[in-house]
Amino acid sequence: MSDFKTCPRCELVQDMEFPALSRRYNIDICSRCGQVEAVNDMLHIMEIEFDSLGVEAKFCAKNDSKTYGEWLEWKNQIGLGMQ
Repeated sequence: MSDFKTCPRCELVQDMEFPALSRRYNIDICSRCGQVEAVNDMLHIMEIEFDSLGVEAKFCAKNDSKTYGEWLEWKNQIGLGMQ
């Protein structure tokens, strides 16, 4: 049975019956966001920037960010938040 919830990363209502574990934070995210994080990590290894997730990865690494809320707060402060 489907388990529709709001994904904390993309803020869209998604089927969260089989969620992905975020690579940055200890939270469940939708499968699509999990795939985006995985692809971004691979692109980051290859030194290719992709979307704002490259910025997120650098933020987490440089600031030892432990929570998704810290990233969201900073992202909204610089204008990368959901419009």
